[in-house]
Amino acid sequence: MNNIMSIYSGVGNVIAIQALSSLLSIAFSTLLMLAVGFDCKAKNNDKKTMWMVLTFFFPIIAGIVYACMRNKSSIPQMMNCPNCGAYLDSSMQYCPNCNNTYFPAMDGAKAEAAKNSKNSKICFGVSVGVYVVSIILSVVMLSSIIPQMLDIFDDNLGNVIDGIEGGFDYDDDYYYDYDDSYLHYGFDVNGKTVYYDRNGNAYSDADDVVYYDRDGNTYTYDEEDYQFETPSDIEYNALYCYVDSEGYFVFDKAGAFLGEPAMIESGEDSFLYHDKKGRPYYYAIAVSWDANGNMIDDYGNALIAE
Repeated sequence: MNNIMSIYSGVGNVIAIQALSSLLSIAFSTLLMLAVGFDCKAKNNDKKTMWMVLTFFFPIIAGIVYACMRNKSSIPQMMNCPNCGAYLDSSMQYCPNCNNTYFPAMDGAKAEAAKNSKNSKICFGVSVGVYVVSIILSVVMLSSIIPQMLDIFDDNLGNVIDGIEGGFDYDDDYYYDYDDSYLHYGFDVNGKTVYYDRNGNAYSDADDVVYYDRDGNTYTYDEEDYQFETPSDIEYNALYCYVDSEGYFVFDKAGAFLGEPAMIESGEDSFLYHDKKGRPYYYAIAVSWDANGNMIDDYGNALIAE
């Protein structure tokens, strides 16, 4: 359930990032388009509309191309001399026809061009700021979402793999609550607690108790990971590990595979299990032995298979 909620939360965050990124992208394109438009007016570029449309839909590419061509694409602004009416380039400082140097209309055009150039720089600066903010925001948000999504993927993939191999991942609370119910029964020998295996071998640590199968293989229980392990570190989920009526370790491989019918099934309120032929089994972690190799439960009571 927690994984599902985490997935929903992760998806929600991704959607929010995409929506915000879209808004910032539109703002960036709009500001860069205005910057190009103002610059075209300042340069008296007669292709202002084309450049603005291209910049809005292809901001980075069109912006770079325009920056490379902005001076070449400008055409000189022409005005009439107020004294003799000659047609002049606004960049000229005097009229070659009458030597007039007073051009108030041209001064106004230059002031307008300067204003447009200033507006272009402001829009361009703000567009760059929006673009940088969008990148930083995306990096920060994704840096928190990606590890979360990877953890979810890893947990779910781990559950599938462990299910095939005979193990599932449980959280720490589940380990604690579940495992504390199943402790090897120890015997007091000379003031020390001793645990025994099926063959009567003594151990000072319950987790060192060895389980034997009928083929001579040995297993020990790892309480932290809730699994049985072989000396070569092959792991078996304790949920599918049993001991038969003679005390031999049995792993229900069929039950460990997802979707497969279990070989050993249990009753409702008992640790006594049976296979399809009616042969009895005990939950492996619920079984202990005394010094004579007799099976006992967590309280030292003898176990008699029924």
